[in-house]
Amino acid sequence: MGKQFLANRPVDISAILPIYNVYEYLNLAVTSLLSQTMKNIEIILVDDGSSDESGRLADQLEEENDRVYVLHQKNSGAAAARNLGISQAKGKYLYFMDPDDWAKPNMLQSMFDLAEESHAQLIMAGFTNKYDDGHSKYETIVKPDACIYQSQKEFREEAHIYLNNTMLAVPWNKLYLRNYILENRITFPSVKWDDLHFNLEAIRNIEKVGIVNNTDYQFLRTRPGSETTKVFDQSLFDKRKQQFEHVIDVFSEWNVENKESQKSLNYYFTSRIFQVIQEISDNENLKKFEKKAIVSEIVKDSLVQQAMSGEKSGSKVILFASLPLKYKNVTLSLASGKMVSIIKNKFDKFFNVLRVKVMKV
Repeated sequence: MGKQFLANRPVDISAILPIYNVYEYLNLAVTSLLSQTMKNIEIILVDDGSSDESGRLADQLEEENDRVYVLHQKNSGAAAARNLGISQAKGKYLYFMDPDDWAKPNMLQSMFDLAEESHAQLIMAGFTNKYDDGHSKYETIVKPDACIYQSQKEFREEAHIYLNNTMLAVPWNKLYLRNYILENRITFPSVKWDDLHFNLEAIRNIEKVGIVNNTDYQFLRTRPGSETTKVFDQSLFDKRKQQFEHVIDVFSEWNVENKESQKSLNYYFTSRIFQVIQEISDNENLKKFEKKAIVSEIVKDSLVQQAMSGEKSGSKVILFASLPLKYKNVTLSLASGKMVSIIKNKFDKFFNVLRVKVMKV
């Protein structure tokens, strides 16, 4: 640890950034936080054993700015880095930013104002997806309707609408009441998509949630080497299944008698299983018989068939493309995945714009 944290200092927001090999992006991320109209914030940079110059840059930013604090740890992953940041944070609210993104100046102020006005334990915002393939730059937005859920029942009835548009999954569009996180002992688990698992526990017992309709967060989706860059994972299906089981666990505990909620959950799992098959069909390291064997196990899985057989609401394109899954047709499932991969690879902008349009908000 460099500069010592000041005990009992009054801070409105603790912004926590897990850092790993993001040297060329880090300065913009931190500068965007320092430039927020919301000034009473601390910025906690947790260097997760970077092998580039990210750690040195973090130390330099700490020396130059009295609101920046740096922690260094052995490489343990983003979840452990965020948890370390939480342990040192003193803000009334917690905010988690990815270090390769940036935010427009009024983002935190708008979230803070609604949190204070509504006494919400959680605030969620929209965001802007930024794409840069080296040839063209473009963006898409996810913009929810502004509202305040005044009770558990109100939020639980409509939580499903934030499941398929990324809003629920990520941590960087949210402001969390720190005492609520600490009292419920919520931490980031050391699993893939730790942020979704964290947020599922955050909403499990939540009582009051506010939604702001700004899209000030700028999410860089195409950075090489980031977690948003596709790398095929042989255990991807098992991880998607674990993810969905957690979703089911939370929503089932709520016992919400809402047909639209169940339809959204079925679509959520269906679309992600289709993504797994798409990646399998597109993988050059797997032989044809290996792809068929993997997909054969997927289509026979009871949880997959449960989701496929249930009523769904979402993209008609995805629902049509995933029909072979419902009928356990391995060859057509792979062909359908390959077709979508071709469209994605040849018409990247069209694919990404369409993907946002078909997400339910």
